[in-house]
Amino acid sequence: MDVYLQDIMPSTLDLAGIDKPKYIEFNSLMKMARGKQKESPYSAIYGCYTKQQRMIRKDGFKLIAYPEAKKVLFYDLKKDPQEMNDLADEKEYQTKVKQLFIQLVKLQKEMDDELDLSGVYPELMQLSDIKHEWRYVQSGSIALNIDPDSINLSSNFLNLVGLTLDLTKGIARVIGSGKTQE
Repeated sequence: MDVYLQDIMPSTLDLAGIDKPKYIEFNSLMKMARGKQKESPYSAIYGCYTKQQRMIRKDGFKLIAYPEAKKVLFYDLKKDPQEMNDLADEKEYQTKVKQLFIQLVKLQKEMDDELDLSGVYPELMQLSDIKHEWRYVQSGSIALNIDPDSINLSSNFLNLVGLTLDLTKGIARVIGSGKTQE
């Protein structure tokens, strides 16, 4: 289960019977320790070290970016918990690498991280290998036909650039004022 080291402090407060102050962003682990909660309170774990490294761990995968070296590592933690086999360049994992990278950039924004990974790795922000087709529907919106396997990646990317994906009436509509492709 993915948790942060900083969860120790609210856990200690919880054990002592003291309410967690509102400014503390981390969570007590006591419900999990007592078996009352089965899942992590976090959808993903974010890590950073100076300007040297950024990391996301989610859904049994881990992506590490080293921007100064322009290197990305990617691990399947279920199959490789010791992180011995980097899968970042394996063709079968490219969609998952891009999904995690886009989610990492989104977490950076949420954490007010000023390091611009999207500028270092523009190829991981592109959806060119994903089957998609853009066409204008009406002023201010676009319709997007997407391979069903790519819908999460496209949705995350669109949210990242300030657009919303509306999946109603069998068509995917992109709503917002972000940049568009044809």
